[in-house]
Amino acid sequence: LTPPPGDPLEAPKISFLQFYVRDNQKEAFERFMERLIRDAREFPGCLWAYAFKADDLSANYIVLSGWADAKTMVDFEEYHRHRREGNK
Repeated sequence: LTPPPGDPLEAPKISFLQFYVRDNQKEAFERFMERLIRDAREFPGCLWAYAFKADDLSANYIVLSGWADAKTMVDFEEYHRHRREGNK
């Protein structure tokens, strides 16, 4: 495949995250994921964001999100990390 012309960091990016969550942490984790997805969807440059369980019996959660470019994706990660640290 030939990459598109221009800076590859400027092309849209997809983030894939997978989490394994213990049974005693699922409720808190699901609340965290709801906030994360809401914040991502409201963040400038987020094209879309979804979180779901791999299946009903699994402890695996998957988060997919699309971003306008790499900088926007990193900016959100930093924003959300600082926000979490401020809530401790």
